[in-house]
Amino acid sequence: MALEVSLNLPQQALEFRITDSGIGMAAEHLNQIFQPFFQIDSALSRHYESTGLGLSIVQHIVDLHGGSIRVESVVGQGSCFSVLLPSQAPSQAFPAQTLPIADSILQQPALPQPIAVQESGAAVRILLAEDNETNIAVALNYLEAHGFQVILARNGLEAVQMTKQHQPDLILMDIQMPQMNGLTAIRQIRADAETRSIPIIALTALAMSGDLDRCLAAGATDYLAKPFQLQRLLTSITQHLSKIES
Repeated sequence: MALEVSLNLPQQALEFRITDSGIGMAAEHLNQIFQPFFQIDSALSRHYESTGLGLSIVQHIVDLHGGSIRVESVVGQGSCFSVLLPSQAPSQAFPAQTLPIADSILQQPALPQPIAVQESGAAVRILLAEDNETNIAVALNYLEAHGFQVILARNGLEAVQMTKQHQPDLILMDIQMPQMNGLTAIRQIRADAETRSIPIIALTALAMSGDLDRCLAAGATDYLAKPFQLQRLLTSITQHLSKIES
């Protein structure tokens, strides 16, 4: 991988060119790779992580600075990303809601302790779909400490399979995962009559305008933007389990 920095005098901007010799991308994918959660549907995607959230975040930051980004790529040869940043900052300040958090969750009143045990006496089962080992360890310890039985899936494909197999009471679905992303997994779970009514809380590290609508449109019951406080997660779980009980 190589980085070149130069001054683009005609556009009064700094130009950054990042070139790699990786797997490359087909021309039909180049207009899509900056979309949140986009994954290249090819044999290559089974061996390499998709563009996912990173490029969408980069484009968002570049846009905030009044710049532009473009990509050139050849399959099997690599890619080149070019970023232009103006030498003067944009006159308009950054919008106040650049990284909105779910305000409705922050404003929720205190709720009682979560329903970790069902009326039958069995522990409430939560499917945690997450591929980050640190996030897994933290969430697993926290949920089990509150009496929940946690079933773990490390990608979207496993999440769909294990949902059908274990019929959890609630699902925590990370959006960016290998093999199958969380949005696709949610859609497949909702398409199955046996699992479509299970509450699903979408978890995403990309907190930008439109993400909530995108997750809800896929079939998520609720949405939490990372990073979030564990107490907020517990509040959301409690809220949706209470609706099931009632």
